[in-house]
Amino acid sequence: MKIIALVILFVTTIMGCHSPKVNTIHLKGQMADMGTQEVIMEYTGVTGDFGIKTDASGYFDTTFVLEQPMYFNISRNILYLSPGDDLEVYLTPDTRQATFKGKGSEAQLFLKDRLYPKGGSFLLSGRNVRENFEKTKEVVDALAASKLAQLDTLKGITELF
Repeated sequence: MKIIALVILFVTTIMGCHSPKVNTIHLKGQMADMGTQEVIMEYTGVTGDFGIKTDASGYFDTTFVLEQPMYFNISRNILYLSPGDDLEVYLTPDTRQATFKGKGSEAQLFLKDRLYPKGGSFLLSGRNVRENFEKTKEVVDALAASKLAQLDTLKGITELF
């Protein structure tokens, strides 16, 4: 009987030593030219949002719990955040100026160069339009294949991404 109690105590102790899954996101950095010290961070595709308070220079440091990977918008920046991410960011309304460092940065760097539908996507506001549909389609298909190949090289992202 004492052996069973010791085994149960041992198993309970070992199970208690395993650290729980880390669901915290740590996001810090600076947001410039956002027009306010409280910048809205929206869940993409889900109703709801919350504000990120910055100091007068736009710096912030925040943590929040996230159970599963999700997309978020901050101004025109799209972020794909996963539980355990620890990112240092610099964000402006112009996504080309954004910088990302730390755990989770690879997905952000890929999204930084995403296409804008109103800009014509791969057509780049007409810069990739050729003399006819077939030639334009060849250019667009090549650009899409290149982007998919780049996506296949990313590490540390989920299938949801």
